[in-house]
Amino acid sequence: MPPVLSTLKKQSHPFFGRGPFDITKALPPNIGNNSTYGQLPADSGITFNNPESGAEVNMKIKLHGYGSSSMSLMQDKLYFLSGRIIALNQKSAPVMYYDQELVFPLGDSESCPVSLSNKTSVVGFGVVVSKKEVDDSAPGQAHFKSLHVVLKHTDYDNQASPPQVLFHVRYKIPGNRNLSKTFGLFQTGREMVLSGYLNGYDLGTRMLEIQTLSVSLSSGPDTTAGTSTGDQTSSALPSRKRFQIDFDSDKESPSPAQDPSSDHMPTAPCPPLPTAHDSFPEAAAGQPAVNVPVPANKRKTNAKKGKAVEETTRAASATADEM
Repeated sequence: MPPVLSTLKKQSHPFFGRGPFDITKALPPNIGNNSTYGQLPADSGITFNNPESGAEVNMKIKLHGYGSSSMSLMQDKLYFLSGRIIALNQKSAPVMYYDQELVFPLGDSESCPVSLSNKTSVVGFGVVVSKKEVDDSAPGQAHFKSLHVVLKHTDYDNQASPPQVLFHVRYKIPGNRNLSKTFGLFQTGREMVLSGYLNGYDLGTRMLEIQTLSVSLSSGPDTTAGTSTGDQTSSALPSRKRFQIDFDSDKESPSPAQDPSSDHMPTAPCPPLPTAHDSFPEAAAGQPAVNVPVPANKRKTNAKKGKAVEETTRAASATADEM
């Protein structure tokens, strides 16, 4: 079930997870008498390898979805699920509120040919509470320093009262070539986004342990802060003239007369030249007649027509004289 509007006013730092889940026990749906939809609970487990012994450890987790009874997860089936994880630091199983729209059936649990260990990926958005460098080692590598960081997560749990809950998760940032340079980013009180996979559970502190694969800052200096989101072209380059005809589209920009950056004075549009076939009204009283200029091509055509008419007239006169 999504958070109610009143809880969204409070600060939220969720902890997301996704991966394959083997349904060990299907529970009856919790749907009201006059409702079609409700909570769809089920029991499953998260498998990870013990960092010290390498043995597989299966940790119980409670799954909660939202939908009709026909959408319930089936026992002894494998599903790929995504959603929010609530892992309170107390003696209780973590809870995952999975997204019903992202449920992907994978088949029977017994037919799965591979191990599900260390296959639960997580993304944590939280506030740095503490950090500590510890000695670490890896097969085939010399000893190095790794960073253990605890993030505080806050989220909404509709099964709890009050619904706003707080819990801590420990992240291990290995001191390898890729992540060792990120140690300085972790400062107490800073918001961070860490992604990786679940690889342990501390029984003493009741805290999930995450092997980190990537580190991101959720916020930082913004060079565009305080600037307008409008077009900055004219202010950034005040002396540069823009193109009125750029041939990039059929719709051209306004004419230079409408462009304030143009250096030329606007000129009145020139009317088209009249032709010899245009008719004009008589000149007004007291106004001289207007001599309309005739284009050169029209003058040549008219001259040829006049010469032809003159020759035709002479031929007709000669014929009349002979008669």
